[in-house]
Amino acid sequence: MTRSFRRVVTGHDAQGRAVVISDGPATQILQSPRRPGVTLTNNWISDGTPAEYDGPTETCTGPFVLHPPRNGAVFRCAEFLPEDPEVLARLDGRAAFAEMGAAENIVENARHPFMHRTDSVDFAIVLSGEIMMLMDDGKDDVHLKAGDVVIQRGTNHAWPNRFSEPCVIAFVLIDGVTRRDAPPEARRGIPRRRAGGPRRGRGQPCAPVASPSPISAAALSWQTRRRSSPSSGAASIHAPASSGRSKG
Repeated sequence: MTRSFRRVVTGHDAQGRAVVISDGPATQILQSPRRPGVTLTNNWISDGTPAEYDGPTETCTGPFVLHPPRNGAVFRCAEFLPEDPEVLARLDGRAAFAEMGAAENIVENARHPFMHRTDSVDFAIVLSGEIMMLMDDGKDDVHLKAGDVVIQRGTNHAWPNRFSEPCVIAFVLIDGVTRRDAPPEARRGIPRRRAGGPRRGRGQPCAPVASPSPISAAALSWQTRRRSSPSSGAASIHAPASSGRSKG
């Protein structure tokens, strides 16, 4: 049975006192036969920064979109039921993500049909169950359990539940760029690397990454300067859903 999430939204009354504006189940839910066993529930969407705390009292309206709004954020929960490998082998990840305006976010010819990435920084906490977080290379895969947290920084990933119980994860997706001082053509997409560049947290050197789109000489020059600088560091929608643009 799909998990329901109680959502409590606070605000201020006419005298400026703290009050509860709404208290009930979150109703912006996406389920799809193209991605069986996964239920997404949006709790709140901010369409800009700074976020408004005296704006609309309901922000989950419009189409259900994977990526947060430009300069905004989305708070959602995802429930992943145990995967069936036979069913998984027949699924089309691009078609499933197209229902969230995110067909182009799917990684083609990847290790999992729902491998994807978004131009965002995602904060995740596993609320219950267990799940695998798949990276590009199997040696970087991580087994996550209840209470574990992840900071997903614009990387390719997938969430296969290879265990016996459902897994629930709470996510906050924040619209992001590679670096704020990057030239426009280098602000989105996978950061370009050269051999011998920054090293990953597990001590493995970053391999060169094939660019999904051409990179200008100016962008490449900028990233080279950053590395050499002494200061640089290493479709069933149950209710109207969020506005945004097309990961996850």
